[in-house]
Amino acid sequence: MGLTQITTGGVDDNINIDSNTLKVDGTNNRVGIGQSSPASALHVSGTSAARFQLSTDNTGHTTNDGVRIQIDSSNNLELLQRESANIEFFTAGSERVRSTALGVLASALRVLPMSFTSIRPQQMSIYV
Repeated sequence: MGLTQITTGGVDDNINIDSNTLKVDGTNNRVGIGQSSPASALHVSGTSAARFQLSTDNTGHTTNDGVRIQIDSSNNLELLQRESANIEFFTAGSERVRSTALGVLASALRVLPMSFTSIRPQQMSIYV
């Protein structure tokens, strides 16, 4: 397959490929995937669910590989780790919370630097 180059006349030109499969809004510097009027720098939209997948050569590149961030058909936010690996959350350059590949939720406690306490999800309650 050959390389196709798209050249436009100016920096504010818009590009629409395959009826909004990919929309470049040159006026507002936004890209929409499945979205004709992207509302942010990258806007991914779907009919019943919107999915964003990250994968590498190490994870593989199929539907069952890598990590997927999605909004499901019930409007739930889902973070799917498809590999046998952790999900780690960092703030200020330090790991704060980890969900291990076994489903154990671990939190770094300030009173115990460099230590983790583990709570199994079925034993955990969160109140806001």
